[in-house]
Amino acid sequence: MSNENQQSVFEPERWGLSTGSTQNLAQRFFELWLRFQVRFKSKTRDTSEYAYCYMGGQLRMGEKRNFANIGCNTGVSEQNMQHFMSNSPWSAQGVIQQVQEEIAATPGFGPGGVLILDESANKKAGDKSAGSGRQYNGRLGKVDMSQVGTFLAYANGSVWTWVDGELYLPEHWFAPEMAELREKLGIPDEREFETKIELGWKMIQLCCNSSRWMCYQRCPHQTYELCCVPSCRYHS
Repeated sequence: MSNENQQSVFEPERWGLSTGSTQNLAQRFFELWLRFQVRFKSKTRDTSEYAYCYMGGQLRMGEKRNFANIGCNTGVSEQNMQHFMSNSPWSAQGVIQQVQEEIAATPGFGPGGVLILDESANKKAGDKSAGSGRQYNGRLGKVDMSQVGTFLAYANGSVWTWVDGELYLPEHWFAPEMAELREKLGIPDEREFETKIELGWKMIQLCCNSSRWMCYQRCPHQTYELCCVPSCRYHS
């Protein structure tokens, strides 16, 4: 990556932020970690330090943000970082729940808020990662060996944040011959095939507890409009 491109990654304007919005960013990040610290603690272990290092690496590094590089950049061994993200017993759903609770508790975030449902893909070298397969990759603009996630974000004016997400598992992942690999990767036995729209709709319903949301979802060759009103009824 050239110096010019590397610098542009950290320019606030590139992400629709004013220069002033990034003031005291280090302190605000630390305060964020303090609020979420309890989500990474169990009765016997406190892995919140790894969470701080992982998030810090994601924010500071311009590229190649894998476990090995994040660990090297933050002084944590690759093995420990890998274990924290893959095997440590902290609840990802608990973190997501707290994000949603903080949005709901923030004055002025209700009226005008929008949920945005979209997919995002990562290119994979092989087909042994959970959900990997030849499927459309929007980043590449073509069908390729990829892993795809369905994500839900919240936007209100100049504020936006990710509020939920789910890995998409193509239908062939539920074939009997894939059972051993599903078990090895920790995919729950109760998981069943669901389309991206079905995954997204379930996430929207979880968010639809007290507010009105409107969201548009676009997939290759298809357009869907989802409207979720306080009663959480579906309109197409």
